[in-house]
Amino acid sequence: MMKSRFKVVSLLLASVCSFVAVADDAKKSELPPWRTPAVNSINRLEARAIAVPCESEDLALKIAKGDMPRTASKWIKSLNGTWGFKWKSNIELKDWEKECTIAVPGCWQLQGDFDPPLYTNIRYPIKNLGNGDPMGEVDKNFTSYKYRNPVGLYSLKFSVPDDWKSRRTVIHFGGVSSAMYVRLNGKEVGYSEDSRLPAEFDLTKYLKDGENFLEVEVIKHCDGTFLEDQDFWRLSGIFRDVWLVSEDNASSKDLIVETKLSDDFSKGELIVRDEKGAILFTKSYDKPKLWSCEAPNMYYETIKYPCGDYRAVAFGFRKVEIKDSVIYINGKRALFMGVNRHEMQPESGYTVTLEGMKHDILIMKMLNINAVRTCHYPDDPTWYELCDRAGLYVVCEANIESHGAGYGKDSYSRKPAYLATHVERGVNMVKTFRNHPSVVIWSMGNEAGFGDNFVAQYKAVRALDPTRPIQYEQAANNPWTDVFCPMYMRPWDCENYVKNNPKKPLVLCEYSHAMGNSCGDIHDYWKLVRKYPSMQGGFIWDFADQALWKTDAKGKFLAYGGDFGDKPNDDNFCCNGLVAADRSFHPSALEARHAYQPVKVDSWDWATKTITIYNAFRFTNLDNVMLRWAVSKSGKVVASGESELKGIEPDSVKEIKLEKVIDGDSIIFAFWSRSAGPFAYDEFVKPFVRLGTPITGSGKKLDKNPFKINLWRAPIDNDCGWNMPNVCAIWKKATETQVMPEGVESEFDATRLEDGRIRVDWTLNVKNVKADAKLPPIPRVGLTFTIPKDFIKVKWYGEGPYENYSDRANSSVVSEYNMVVGVSSGVFTANALNPDNYTEPGEQGYRTQCRWVEFSNKEGKKIKVTALNAPFGFNAWPYTQEDLEKAKHQRDLKARDEITVNIDAAQMGVGGDNSWGARPHDDDMLGEGEYDLRFIVEGL
Repeated sequence: MMKSRFKVVSLLLASVCSFVAVADDAKKSELPPWRTPAVNSINRLEARAIAVPCESEDLALKIAKGDMPRTASKWIKSLNGTWGFKWKSNIELKDWEKECTIAVPGCWQLQGDFDPPLYTNIRYPIKNLGNGDPMGEVDKNFTSYKYRNPVGLYSLKFSVPDDWKSRRTVIHFGGVSSAMYVRLNGKEVGYSEDSRLPAEFDLTKYLKDGENFLEVEVIKHCDGTFLEDQDFWRLSGIFRDVWLVSEDNASSKDLIVETKLSDDFSKGELIVRDEKGAILFTKSYDKPKLWSCEAPNMYYETIKYPCGDYRAVAFGFRKVEIKDSVIYINGKRALFMGVNRHEMQPESGYTVTLEGMKHDILIMKMLNINAVRTCHYPDDPTWYELCDRAGLYVVCEANIESHGAGYGKDSYSRKPAYLATHVERGVNMVKTFRNHPSVVIWSMGNEAGFGDNFVAQYKAVRALDPTRPIQYEQAANNPWTDVFCPMYMRPWDCENYVKNNPKKPLVLCEYSHAMGNSCGDIHDYWKLVRKYPSMQGGFIWDFADQALWKTDAKGKFLAYGGDFGDKPNDDNFCCNGLVAADRSFHPSALEARHAYQPVKVDSWDWATKTITIYNAFRFTNLDNVMLRWAVSKSGKVVASGESELKGIEPDSVKEIKLEKVIDGDSIIFAFWSRSAGPFAYDEFVKPFVRLGTPITGSGKKLDKNPFKINLWRAPIDNDCGWNMPNVCAIWKKATETQVMPEGVESEFDATRLEDGRIRVDWTLNVKNVKADAKLPPIPRVGLTFTIPKDFIKVKWYGEGPYENYSDRANSSVVSEYNMVVGVSSGVFTANALNPDNYTEPGEQGYRTQCRWVEFSNKEGKKIKVTALNAPFGFNAWPYTQEDLEKAKHQRDLKARDEITVNIDAAQMGVGGDNSWGARPHDDDMLGEGEYDLRFIVEGL
């Protein structure tokens, strides 16, 4: 079976190559490989899995388990470090313009004064001529007009140990952007494209005794660049690890791991083959521990070669299958609580350290994320090893995105000259990463149209690996994708698909666009996941902001598109993360965490003291989980307790009586793993009851009214996406002029009571003027005033502790909180009312469902606002709403001599289904009707 599969793949690839006639095209064009789409490599070795030859079995196992680095083997030599470097701004220039040393791995744009980092989403930074030649002349305002096609020449001297001389020496490049020539001792070794897969070359015949001189010429733009038009920073260089590996000539060059499971999962079989399909090792296992995101049970075996080398294989037993339009993993319906992840660190760009990868996985686990899509290219090989061990489902995506060419007739997916490239990138991805149990789905690429090139890739990948589903968003519902994986489909459209006999499972490859203040209504998607078997989750866009550290005269800050003078650019559209570039949490991260929590409270009945719990785990019961509860009155905990949760099986619902619970205003339930601590919680709050003492006695109208009507908010990214600033401009004007539009009635009264407090009563009645001139949605309905700048201590009783809005408050809890107003640094500030880590300012720092809020200074003076008729929402900033609207970076905000306070009857939701047209859902929009805001102010 395996041998026949190898034969099928070989025939498929041969037919692809005959289509494009690689060698003939190269000769006819008389262009170098980097300008010839049909030539993707010269002398590059076949793609293969990472397997380290070791001198002992014990060492091989330790390396495979991650207990020791690869370089612990005597047969691996790292070439990471300081290299010589020459640079010029255009490959056509004769002379090098700069010479220095540089760190490998790394991106040259972040290591000196070379061509600048450039961020663009769809638009190519080079001229799209359609023929794959990157040397077309671009617009004069483009960065690439001045830096036409930069080249970096890396050089390094090295020697190999004497006992390597009778063996094969291979050089491994983990990732090079975007094309490279390799030369050793003045001789051409080879050429490679595809910046996101390892490239290996046999150096044996080029080596000499003693010191060797290695040169790697890296070209920023090549014909492959047209397939690497991802929404990301355009950086260059040798950005992943480089090493030499010494291999016995007679030993296998690749290890291909195949695991089989019986239908009842009680028996497992391991088969290890070489690159030709020959069996090297087999073993049977009774009652194997299955691998899943919940229990990442890994197995390790070693193969000993006649030469004395050992190689270890790491593997897991798990089965992925689709039945009745549902994806099953190990026989259980899979749920993908996912996130998209670009490989980016703010200080090093594409170069992500081992510590950085581990930190990202730690954060994902904290946020209940169980799946990651490698958008939009394969990741560093180490990432897959970490996902295997940690338990993350991986959608592994090929390095193909040609968004800038569109999806129609100009799409590269339809160009015969790029047929081999599409197939090769998919096939090489599979060959490199197929041994990893964490990889549960292959993705053929992203936003590259759909044509014959993807059909050919699907066939080649399917022939190579029949064990995993294959997906591609642009294939929609045609036969060349096994999963319907749309992006940014709105909840009601998802429901319409899954409730009408879907042909394929629905897994959103991208959804809930986390740009700035976003991720409203994410729970609406997960209500559908609970309701419909074929609705199986999705991948939030995306994990971390793609911002880069930059230092200028003001100091260090996180920069986005245009901050480096780069053109064209897409501004801050690279900052769509649940977490900031420095990995501090945005408030949306906590909402995603709540949506993804694997245990949920469906209901709580105060009268019967009955809780209904849903265990969303697929394989894990709740025997090792404690339920802890706390009852609050007026924001204070008055009773608490805990209970065992034994007997709640995976994917089941159970009712439990909690006899010790007493009555209160609210109750919170928290789920604690005995091994990992708290991981889920839900809260139930009784309807608002007016707080405080009755208001008695007469009053007097204020001589000077400190309150102004506020019907506006500083637009967030999602607002700009649906053109809110223009659509709703009438409300901004009303806020500025304090004159209401036609059809809007406002009744306001502010009275100073005998005890010195101020009672505020305001009613806003919004009516339709006439049918063809309906008033637009209202951003907010509230009042604003200022308080002295030293009243920075904030205490409130309402939703918290972190920022929340009407459509992003499931994860917040009604309680009493203490914070400070905050500063304007652009970096996360602990215990601050405003998160302050949005890359571009806008509406922020809101708290909903507040019964009261109190501001105080260090002398103990207080200003307190107490709700009368209904809870309110509030902001407090050390700057104005106009400041928020004008600033391009958080650090541009300047603290003023007073604090702006907003008290709102309501504010529209933040939205987030996408950031380029989707409004918040209807129940989180403000329109016609009567709004009442009534509160008492003390100390003003």
